[in-house]
Amino acid sequence: MWFKKRAICNHYHASANKAHLRVSRDAIVVMTTVMLSAFIAEAIVMLLLDIMPPLSGLAEALVDASLLAVLLFPPLYLFLFRPLLTHIAKQKYLEEKTQQSSDIQIILSRLLSLGLQDIPFDEKLEKAIDEIISVEWLAFDKGAIFLVEDEPDVIVLKAQRGLRESLQKICARVDFGRCICGRAAASGTMQFVDHLDQQHENRYDGITQHGHYCIPILSAGKVLGVICLYVKEGHRESKVEGEFLNGAASAMANIIEHYNIEKQLQQRDRALLDINRQLEAKVSQLRRSNQELQTFAYVASHDLREPLRKISAFGEILAASLKNKLNEDEEENLSFMVDGANRMQQMIEALLTYSRVTTKSLNAERVDPNAVVEELKMLELAFGIEETGAKVLIPEPLHPVMADPAQLRQLLQNLIANALKYQKEDAIPEVIISSRVVDNAKVRVEVQDNGIGIKEDHFDNIFTVFKRLHAKSEYEGTGVGLALCKKIVELHGGEMGVSSTHGQGSTFWFTMPALETPATEAGITASLTA
Repeated sequence: MWFKKRAICNHYHASANKAHLRVSRDAIVVMTTVMLSAFIAEAIVMLLLDIMPPLSGLAEALVDASLLAVLLFPPLYLFLFRPLLTHIAKQKYLEEKTQQSSDIQIILSRLLSLGLQDIPFDEKLEKAIDEIISVEWLAFDKGAIFLVEDEPDVIVLKAQRGLRESLQKICARVDFGRCICGRAAASGTMQFVDHLDQQHENRYDGITQHGHYCIPILSAGKVLGVICLYVKEGHRESKVEGEFLNGAASAMANIIEHYNIEKQLQQRDRALLDINRQLEAKVSQLRRSNQELQTFAYVASHDLREPLRKISAFGEILAASLKNKLNEDEEENLSFMVDGANRMQQMIEALLTYSRVTTKSLNAERVDPNAVVEELKMLELAFGIEETGAKVLIPEPLHPVMADPAQLRQLLQNLIANALKYQKEDAIPEVIISSRVVDNAKVRVEVQDNGIGIKEDHFDNIFTVFKRLHAKSEYEGTGVGLALCKKIVELHGGEMGVSSTHGQGSTFWFTMPALETPATEAGITASLTA
């Protein structure tokens, strides 16, 4: 730090010495003027003595006074006026320096504000070069701004003032290391020359003598560009000019970095828009494809039912008419045919049910699951409950949900029916249904049983269409029931899963939109029916 203070003091003393020189020069001029005036006055007095002798006493007094003034003025000046003039000179110097510092701060502030203006980037560069060469007391009469663009070792002319058209063509692209500005880019340091020399490689016909300041624009050690300014031949490098240009280069680095960030954000936004468009197109295509598949499945299933019904019906008629006329193998084959037709018909019915769920729009409304379970116990599930002696329990009232009544009924029927069906031998089925509010927007319903349970590696497979874990001889079914349940839950914006311990029972759970306030109910209804 001490050498920095020392440098400042040396700079001040040098400036003061210059002020003293100016004061001494002014004193010599004053003294010379006074002495010449005295000699002229003496000559006039001598001439008067020749013309008017009676005035000789007065004339001699004037001559003596003039000579005395000539002899006394220098010491009087040195004693009385020199300190005052020195102070005035120093004051003037400080005022000039203060004005220069103010001008520099104003220009740098304007350069920094350019980065925030909502104008094209090229226009910002044009305004920047105008600001840099606008200070009258600086020696710059023209200049240019070069930037690194696509090629990392090439600077490209982006803005200029005062350059000939021929020079603009020559300097449109400059390699790192070529000419003065290329050397500034390659070295990352300011380059100054006061005349044309061998380093000035880019020339044209009619080129005149001149010098250059070339200042690299740096950001985190990376060269972003170069500011190139012209000075007259023989111009001396100035510390003030150098400090100003380094500040201007820093301001330009901020402008360029701000532009690069904006450019990257715009590119990212465009890329995201393209991705969104592609995703929307893909989703639309998948929706059409799914719709076509669902329509095909419905039509195919519907059209297949009639032939299968005939095969089953005529098979049974044939079996009755050939009773006691066929051997054991023939009767078994005919039985396999009728049983296969019936099983295929059941699968098609299940597929039709699944297809109807995916194609039919939801009619969401407030539904009380307690009432739904009670109706199932008295109607669809009454025979199974009575046959097995099962218990279907609701320890605490279930929370109401926002759902399609028919689909929620199908969902609960399938889950309770599975709990009754997949039981250990000679065991009495026990089904416990409970619910709780989760995330203040959903109701989680759990259907727990004491059945045979499910191995963990089958947790995902059981929700696949036509996926069965047991042979038909063990447990009847089509393999569509749980897939249908999950589809119903997903259509309501919920989730479904299972937890189970093999041999000890399972708990199937699902979530549905909850009811809290009339406003919430209205919002859920709108979202489900949209």
